[in-house]
Amino acid sequence: MVLAAISKRWTKGPRKRHKALQTKAVAATVEALAAAQARGTIERPRVLIIEQNRRTVGELHDRLVRMGYETEVALSGESGLAIIHERDMDLAVLDHRVSGFDEWELLHQLRRRAPGLPIVLINGPRRRGISRVARQAGAVRFMREPVNLDKLITTIATVVEP
Repeated sequence: MVLAAISKRWTKGPRKRHKALQTKAVAATVEALAAAQARGTIERPRVLIIEQNRRTVGELHDRLVRMGYETEVALSGESGLAIIHERDMDLAVLDHRVSGFDEWELLHQLRRRAPGLPIVLINGPRRRGISRVARQAGAVRFMREPVNLDKLITTIATVVEP
């Protein structure tokens, strides 16, 4: 009984500290971004979200806007490619289930149209070696579904650091 309580406290503690560190990192990035924007030294970072799930898109879009990001939303691969063609973006968040494309085809087309664009790929079921393949295909970060929005926002903040 005592061992179970100690074990539970031990496993809970580091997670809370890690989450607190993540929260502090995001807060520091937001503060730095707001200060730089106030000075007029940088524009708001532009994030393209290519995702079919409207609920996920809505939540992510709202949180990024509150943090000072400019966001564009594409509910299909074709509209995502059109946005990339029209505007320069600082980051793309790409879900693996997007209409009209498989995950690799859209990733390769994004890479061709915007070679320097950092892409965070969100993939579903656990498959062996998929992380390595995603990075080789051009994704700078890889996350599995279901995505924790706090972790995704921390990832976005570190990739698009001003």
